[in-house]
Amino acid sequence: MVKHRPPGLDFSELRQALPQPLDRHAWRLGVAVLLPPIAWSVHFALSYGLVYPALDSNSKTAIHAVSLGSAILSAAGVMLGWSSLRPPPGAPAAERERSRFLALCACALGVFFFVATLAQAVPSFMHSLSGRP
Repeated sequence: MVKHRPPGLDFSELRQALPQPLDRHAWRLGVAVLLPPIAWSVHFALSYGLVYPALDSNSKTAIHAVSLGSAILSAAGVMLGWSSLRPPPGAPAAERERSRFLALCACALGVFFFVATLAQAVPSFMHSLSGRP
């Protein structure tokens, strides 16, 4: 915490410089932007990590469940981004533009990582567990 007031700043400028608490819309935007890449990275790591357990149990159910969960989370990121396209009422113009940009980025990221998850899940559906094509 700052104990001394910097020269040249009045109290209204200092109050404006304080970090503002995040509202519900900002949380939703943050989750919408971060959820799809995190879901994909978890899918990527777990799907490779589950190969040997799948061979031992002779079942790809866990790999398919991870792929499905990642696809669902990526689609949830798209829906959160889509629902955040409308800025909160009474927001300043710069906040509205920032919010719309992040919402569109969240939608694009969600679609991209949804397709990436599906593309990486195709080999697990096509190949057998025997290790031979």
